[in-house]
Amino acid sequence: MNKTSWEKKAELFKNFLFGKKHTTPATTLPSSPINLNELYGEEKNQLKTIWLGHSSLLINIDGNIILTDPVMTNKVTLVGPKKFPGTATLSPSQLPFVDVVLISHDHYDHLNKETIIQLASKTKLFMVPLKVGKRLAKWGIPPEKIMESGWWQEHHIHEGLKVT
Repeated sequence: MNKTSWEKKAELFKNFLFGKKHTTPATTLPSSPINLNELYGEEKNQLKTIWLGHSSLLINIDGNIILTDPVMTNKVTLVGPKKFPGTATLSPSQLPFVDVVLISHDHYDHLNKETIIQLASKTKLFMVPLKVGKRLAKWGIPPEKIMESGWWQEHHIHEGLKVT
């Protein structure tokens, strides 16, 4: 007997609310030591990246160092989850500099106050969604380092680097 679309939806909803959650890896995530010397460099026509967990990426594109949604603490909330074992660990103090920090949105797992404050002195520019700049300014980020953007806005950071 084929299930109707309503029966399928009801089963999905029931599993979502009451089913066993398989949200944690069964084993430690495979990882390699981070070698920042391999990532930092000014070679043109290069794209190198290191995944730091969830949506945090350290990217070198043509010698421009970009950090996305940096969460560099082991645990970001008092009762919430912590990083999975094997997730790359890197602290802001280990980074020589960052050209641009890109923040996609202001949820706790994408915008971490402790990490942002530690990155303030070594980051040239923080690109954030509209109205998130006020939060960074409250945390002590100089206003001249904050650029707010709406959907589809383009910014030419310098020759050869455009962020949309």
